[in-house]
Amino acid sequence: MGSYLYSQFYRRDGSVYYALNLPEDVLPSQSYPLFAALANVRNDWGVPQVAPLRAIPEDLGGPCFPPGSNGGTESYVTLEELLTYDWFGPMWEQRRQCLGEPDGLPLHAFTHHFREVTMPAMAAFGDPAEIFMAFGID
Repeated sequence: MGSYLYSQFYRRDGSVYYALNLPEDVLPSQSYPLFAALANVRNDWGVPQVAPLRAIPEDLGGPCFPPGSNGGTESYVTLEELLTYDWFGPMWEQRRQCLGEPDGLPLHAFTHHFREVTMPAMAAFGDPAEIFMAFGID
């Protein structure tokens, strides 16, 4: 059975959170190594988490899961935490088998879209300490 990442993005201004509408092609791709880094879900490699799991602030308007999902692990990270995380540390050099790559690829290859597309799109909205990604993985 697979897992799925649901994500919502926000900018905090004082005590108010504003939803950020990122284009579909910018949203995080489905990646077990990314799930491992965000929530220690499907972490067969022992990669460290970006931040400990924590409750999503009530001001964000409820859970990340759409109607009909099974629910699961839910938390949030700030862009500042994502930017200071070591995406290329020793644990990320482990190889993961995939089709067409007999020697596999390093784990960090499976987070390329998130690091090179999603995170820069988040950064366009301002102070990294005030930009949030709320997520759910089921």
